[in-house]
Amino acid sequence: MNKKALVISIDQKLCEWLYHQLKEGNNNIEAANDLLEGLSGLKENEYGSLIINKMDAMSYEGEKVEKIKCGDLLIDGANRSVYYRDQIIQLTPKEFDILYLLASNKGKVYSKHQIYNSVWKESYTFDDSNIMAHIRKLRKKIEPNPKNPIFILTVWGVGYKCSSNIE
Repeated sequence: MNKKALVISIDQKLCEWLYHQLKEGNNNIEAANDLLEGLSGLKENEYGSLIINKMDAMSYEGEKVEKIKCGDLLIDGANRSVYYRDQIIQLTPKEFDILYLLASNKGKVYSKHQIYNSVWKESYTFDDSNIMAHIRKLRKKIEPNPKNPIFILTVWGVGYKCSSNIE
């Protein structure tokens, strides 16, 4: 059986910190609870290491990830990578999630609240500037001219969408 795995080396202090962050948070995410259990085993010397299985495909709202072509932009959901004219673009995890959400639903307008709820997987608790900052940074990275975007469009007074006019 061929499984992709990710090995991460952490020291005892980082293990303790991460353990307490997960323990004190309200984690109703199964993966977070699995990690908490693994870290507990590391702390108690029950395990010598943890191996994290990488998922072959993540899912967004029940859909299997895919490659999305949007003009010269290619978004590879399985590898969480983005290319513009065959040049890789480095995105943060949240920038990627926002882009993937919008690109996988071309033309659909998402409010800032909907983007936050979908990407952060929790109720919207911050002000709108948080989403606006992520969109601005994302545009700087993917748009040929960020001041005149062609991929991520603003729908004034409503939110954002990925252009449905680009194939």
